[in-house]
Amino acid sequence: MYFEQRPVGWRDDERFMKILQAIGVKSRPEAIFESLAKLKKHADAYEGENRMIRSLRQSAMYQSMLGAVGGDTPDFLKEI
Repeated sequence: MYFEQRPVGWRDDERFMKILQAIGVKSRPEAIFESLAKLKKHADAYEGENRMIRSLRQSAMYQSMLGAVGGDTPDFLKEI
């Protein structure tokens, strides 16, 4: 699973893409290198997850759960 999200050689591809961009290549990195496409796909999924966590933190329900008295705090609230 790790190598699906971080393919072997992605840093080399990213470095070479910087060189290509410096000499004028206008293509997106994920269009040229499959490893960078996989990296971007998983980064986008992770960003979507972060948006959900941020919206939970801003919700009234989350604030109510944090302020609850007389009960145990669920572990997942401590991790957020």
